[in-house]
Amino acid sequence: MKYIKIFEQFLSEAKAFGAKEIMKELKNKDDWGDLADQVYMRGGNMVFVDTWYYGAGKAMKQLEDSWKKGGSNYDYWNKEYGVDFKIVDTFSEIKAEGRHKKLTKDGIVGVVLKVTPGTISEAKEFQDTPNEFAYLDFKKWAYKNRGKIKKKLTGITDGTQLFIALKKVWMEWSNKNAKEWSYLHSTPVAEKDFGRALAIMLKTDDLIIKKAGNKLIDLK
Repeated sequence: MKYIKIFEQFLSEAKAFGAKEIMKELKNKDDWGDLADQVYMRGGNMVFVDTWYYGAGKAMKQLEDSWKKGGSNYDYWNKEYGVDFKIVDTFSEIKAEGRHKKLTKDGIVGVVLKVTPGTISEAKEFQDTPNEFAYLDFKKWAYKNRGKIKKKLTGITDGTQLFIALKKVWMEWSNKNAKEWSYLHSTPVAEKDFGRALAIMLKTDDLIIKKAGNKLIDLK
């Protein structure tokens, strides 16, 4: 299920971006056309090939230059994602061989690249209260596991402790099923407030928390 998010507070998380991520990016044909067909992995390095019909030497030089600092390919991936490339080998074929036959019947030039990954930052949302869209999926999960959840909560008579326990139940669900909703404030007050908001939602649905009465700690 896709969610609509309104971001208020964020945690910045660094993520490596290397050869595999480049190959995944290139599969977006709307942006890159069929360029993904020209790249593959070999022995831990990334191979990029291009075709030529006349002048293998010229085609090779153009390809090599594009993957060196100042070249179009190098500069794009380096500036966008901080990726670094080193050409460790080159090769050419007068007529395409093996897997390269899928690209052309003409000649092939290729570079073998050692890729040093860069990093990108992903924003993760800090939640003060349960997201109403995420709660719809949580509710389905909670209903199926209501017996186990009630067992965990049974015997807790202090409201603050119950709310913190409910927050942990949310974390159990999100870590297994929806990690994008697992970034919560970790202070005791924030845990209590989040759990209390969750208790209100559960009470409204008469799920785990008894709808009848005014208390938020009465289990159904």
